[in-house]
Amino acid sequence: MWIGAFVTAIGILALIASGGLHYSAHEHLPHDSATKVIVKEEKVLAIPPLAGCLTLAAGIGIMLVAARR
Repeated sequence: MWIGAFVTAIGILALIASGGLHYSAHEHLPHDSATKVIVKEEKVLAIPPLAGCLTLAAGIGIMLVAARR
């Protein structure tokens, strides 16, 4: 039952974040001088809405099967 609730929560979070999760990545570039070169790059982890729907449905299904037992 707890696994179904966890999977359902993951599905809800995936649907909320269907626009993607944004994060920053810092990269230190090699250099020849005494200065530090750091590049900050914005990245997006895309989560398809279908994945959120399938995860939500799977979580609900797990909870229904657990409730019948």
